[in-house]
Amino acid sequence: MPGLSAKVFRTYNASYTMSTLLKELKDVNISLQEKIKLYNDCNRKVAILCNHKRTVGAGHEAQMEKMGDKVCQYSVQLRTCTDYPKDQSFEISEVAPEAYDP
Repeated sequence: MPGLSAKVFRTYNASYTMSTLLKELKDVNISLQEKIKLYNDCNRKVAILCNHKRTVGAGHEAQMEKMGDKVCQYSVQLRTCTDYPKDQSFEISEVAPEAYDP
């Protein structure tokens, strides 16, 4: 077909493949959860056949940085907790901000 872009072809191919897989399903008297599972299985097969891959989201780097900061905070808190005698009570918030050295 002249003027057919690759994106339109890939969309058509994935839709056609999904439609074919769904038509092959014979079970009609199954629960909604089973229908959802079968649909997701077909969708996964189409993704594999069409070589679809997930990409890293735009906020991934910032999210990883936040998680690294939290890990650092928790490790400082853990060290602080093990330094105190067991019979003393203390607040975690008493840890000085300078102690969070990433």
